[in-house]
Amino acid sequence: MNIEERYGDILANSTRNSIKSTNKALSDNLSLMNTLLEVSEVSNAPLTLDQPLIEQCSTMIADTVAARRNVTRFVDKITRAKNASNLEARTFGCPRGKDENITKADHSKEAIIG
Repeated sequence: MNIEERYGDILANSTRNSIKSTNKALSDNLSLMNTLLEVSEVSNAPLTLDQPLIEQCSTMIADTVAARRNVTRFVDKITRAKNASNLEARTFGCPRGKDENITKADHSKEAIIG
């Protein structure tokens, strides 16, 4: 597969942005849960009132974790496609890479993913 360098860069940047967005959504949902619990405690709300909200927020968190898992799978698949192409190493995921034991010589052939 022959891919132009600039398209590889665009795809790598878009993938990293997707990872950041997913992580931010997870962080925001966790913050929401924390706020919900704090408000519940301070207001002395009955458990029957806030339990449905806590359950729904918990579902939101679980759904975001599942979305993050899907992003991870996407990174794995796009890395395999990159390895079958003419492109040199691209960082599709975390900056340190999937395997910190990869040698410098391997970096030119293997994707650096998180």
